[in-house]
Amino acid sequence: METWRATGNGLEGAAAAHTDGLLCLDELQEVDGAEAGKTAYLLANGRGKIRMRDSTALRSSLTWRLLFLSSGELSLADHVREAGKQTRAGMDLRIADIPADAGVGLGTWERLHGDTDGNAFARSLEAAVLAQRGTAGPAFLSSLVVDLDGACKAVCAYRDAFTSEQAPLGAAGQVLRVAGRFALVAAGGELATAAGVTGWHQGEAYRAAAACFQAWLMARPGGHGSGEISKALEQVGSFILAHGSSSFEPWQPSESLEPRTTQRVGWWRDRDGQREYLIPSKVWRASVCKGLDAAWVSAELLKLGHLMADPNGKSSQSLRVPSLGSTARLYVLRSSVIGGEP
Repeated sequence: METWRATGNGLEGAAAAHTDGLLCLDELQEVDGAEAGKTAYLLANGRGKIRMRDSTALRSSLTWRLLFLSSGELSLADHVREAGKQTRAGMDLRIADIPADAGVGLGTWERLHGDTDGNAFARSLEAAVLAQRGTAGPAFLSSLVVDLDGACKAVCAYRDAFTSEQAPLGAAGQVLRVAGRFALVAAGGELATAAGVTGWHQGEAYRAAAACFQAWLMARPGGHGSGEISKALEQVGSFILAHGSSSFEPWQPSESLEPRTTQRVGWWRDRDGQREYLIPSKVWRASVCKGLDAAWVSAELLKLGHLMADPNGKSSQSLRVPSLGSTARLYVLRSSVIGGEP
């Protein structure tokens, strides 16, 4: 087991040393939250930083191909947010957070296999690992090379079956990518079982991988949809909640006796039983969609019905603002965006 508490060079070396295998990293909190997201990209992308020699010639970069498993009390997204950084959907895909609770009152475990409690079972498991470690891997590889073509076909069959059975209909490509990683784990477990390596019942590895994938999917913001859309909705909805009546003025000044705002970001009005927020294009781009592609966010919110288009289908509308006595280009946002679903 390796640790997150390492320099970038150190983690690159650890990843390269574990190529075509499994890299286990203990305690995500050991790495600074501001760097955690970058490190996730580094490990998942399979290539180290490009560096130069003293002679200005390029050094060969380390490369690797692996699955990596991490433990931690916080999810990657929570850890990054604690450091005041913004999370990206790509981070969630590279480290798929699985809640360490099987939901049956035994913490991480589903069954205790004859032990009295979870602690006793953990000790039994640790003793078994110490006694048997280093034996299953070589035995598994030996079974694969007997018929490598057949093993490859079996892995593809398991992958296709797992994805079609476990990923919801219409799932985003991001979800299918993560399903493929869980499918690889399921395929490896089932092939090892068929070779007599694990001693498990046939189908147990598939069931376990499916349970973990479904736990990830249930906890994922946005469910089986696009992670980028979910995060955009969260950011726009959070902006409305954060500013509310303190920074949005009433569309018709006479409708409210409250004093004018000093940090105005837009206006609000009630129409057809629903509140709308009217946001100037400059505020929309610089503040509401900060760090995002504002045009893409607008297009997605139009599709979802949270943003109202003008008669020509454009995402913003040219409206005369009563309190200004002039016309401005505004994004008209429905309050449904707060807590909206992608």
